[in-house]
Amino acid sequence: NIFAEAKAIRGKTLTIRKLVGAEVLGITACPCAQEIMVDKARKELKKLGVESDVVKKFLNNVPMPTHNQRGRGIISIETHDSHFVSLEKIINIIENSMSSQMFELLKRADEAMIVERAHKNPKFVEDCVRTMAQKIVNQFPELPDDSVIVVKQINEESIHRHNAFAERKSTLGELRQEINNIG
Repeated sequence: NIFAEAKAIRGKTLTIRKLVGAEVLGITACPCAQEIMVDKARKELKKLGVESDVVKKFLNNVPMPTHNQRGRGIISIETHDSHFVSLEKIINIIENSMSSQMFELLKRADEAMIVERAHKNPKFVEDCVRTMAQKIVNQFPELPDDSVIVVKQINEESIHRHNAFAERKSTLGELRQEINNIG
């Protein structure tokens, strides 16, 4: 889904601001449950007498199971009318900020590849939001600091009765400051 709006603000001069955004579906794999399964696999393999280096190699090559969520990533960017905001970039950022992309029809081998990709890249909702924010800072260097950024991730849980939600609303300048001061 894509969305857009424009607003005119009358004062001494007429200011026009526009907002564009998208909502994209994807897959997230739960890191917490996966870590529990890694510990269980490690203990079971050791009980069977498998050497520690072989256990380590196995666990590095074969992702452990976890529960998945249908993730909905949402980004909106509001800025001055004179600036171009690429919806294609927004969609790509969202798609690449979850554990894996989602597809309508897949052959069995492709389905296995998607499941493996998701399980090798487990993410909490807050990880998805953080990744989207970092990618916005990196991929929109031309936008002014007063651009308003809203990033949301909603994960529809598969084993819990609740959904997981994270949101970050900020100016682009604040995000740049935070991200550039992290490391």
